[in-house]
Amino acid sequence: PSPAGWPPALPPARTGGALLGLRVAPWFDDPFAPIAADTRALLDGAAAALAGGGATVTAVEPPVGLRELVTSWERLVLPVVSMSMPDDVVAAAVEMAAAPVDDDEPRTVRAIRAIAARHRDCLRADERRHRHRRLFAQLFEHHDVLLAPVMPTAAIPHDTDREITAREGDVEGGARPYLDGLIWNRGD
Repeated sequence: PSPAGWPPALPPARTGGALLGLRVAPWFDDPFAPIAADTRALLDGAAAALAGGGATVTAVEPPVGLRELVTSWERLVLPVVSMSMPDDVVAAAVEMAAAPVDDDEPRTVRAIRAIAARHRDCLRADERRHRHRRLFAQLFEHHDVLLAPVMPTAAIPHDTDREITAREGDVEGGARPYLDGLIWNRGD
């Protein structure tokens, strides 16, 4: 593979598939997407089981946080999705996206900005994606596995009465946007 780790032409497992000597990097905490205590307990148990089986488990600070990864995903994927939108909808998004940028914009505003992206914005997003890949490739020079949650909590009640952007789930007693369930499992 290239120095950035893409395309994913992965070599055979360094340990031949054995746990003994496997280098595991758990990443369970990110302020952008908190996880439930029971989910954390399961992940801690998985890490302990791996260590008990001979793996070396070492917590890491990820080279890129979830907020930046999600923003990058939005800026790469949403412009593609917008190709099927009517021109008047995209024109409205362009008009709305002209407003000054706020550092802590809600998901819907970030989505509108991504839909209204110009070609140069998409090129910058692609450049960021390659930087992320290089940083994660460096992490994988010292670790074989990045262990992270797929979802912030167990299954939440399915709500079909409201638009998906208005739905919420509960994480440790706090209402979180329904779509936050996708944060940990988005690809970049």
